[in-house]
Amino acid sequence: MFYCFRRLISPIAAMVAILAMGLATPARADLEIWASLTQNPPTNSPSSNVLETSSGTSTGAFTGTIGTFSITNLSAGTNSSGTLTIGQENGSTVQLTNIGSSTATIYISIGSTGFTQPVGSTSLFSAIGGSVTIGGGTNALTYQSYVDPTNGQNTLGSIASGAVSPGITAQGSYNQSVTKPGLSLAATYSLTELLAVTLASGAEINFSSSTAVTPTAVPEPSSMAIAGLGALGMIGYGLRRRKALGA
Repeated sequence: MFYCFRRLISPIAAMVAILAMGLATPARADLEIWASLTQNPPTNSPSSNVLETSSGTSTGAFTGTIGTFSITNLSAGTNSSGTLTIGQENGSTVQLTNIGSSTATIYISIGSTGFTQPVGSTSLFSAIGGSVTIGGGTNALTYQSYVDPTNGQNTLGSIASGAVSPGITAQGSYNQSVTKPGLSLAATYSLTELLAVTLASGAEINFSSSTAVTPTAVPEPSSMAIAGLGALGMIGYGLRRRKALGA
């Protein structure tokens, strides 16, 4: 009987292995950087628009040339699936230079999926900053963050932070941010950052960007109790004062 049981194990093990192989799915790229010279926002077609992907918390650093743009160390990070206090992604590049003979524009999007926290009453924070190494009169930068409740990859969802356009024409540092309150989010959602960068011939900048979803501050029970006691105290003081004045 033991011998028969042993003979059954091998076929069963083989079947389990086959089923496991059939159920296995390829790892999903939760964090991706896309770029295009013509599409706003960029798409993942053609595949050359997809610069870096990762199923972890950070991408590799892209260095190369796209059209007339020389890019050094363009990378991104995320804390997907988020925490109770923050869901965040960020991007940065050490150098973005227009090496062409005329003004040109590049569109860059950074997207991360799979956020399950925070949810409920939340706010969307969006910020970008950096420095202009070589200025140009036609330089321009527009940056905006998005939340997609359908969890799409690098998609401009139905919730936007509002665009910011810091000045990048003159040499020096720049930064600008915006907060959109009053969101009501449920799991699972994605975050996307979209940049449109126009540089004059020979102009050069760098940037660091950040998108964050945070819960709306709700008073702790102890704070609410203290506030309530304070209100009752003020009411009691008012009543006593009225009696004293009426006496």
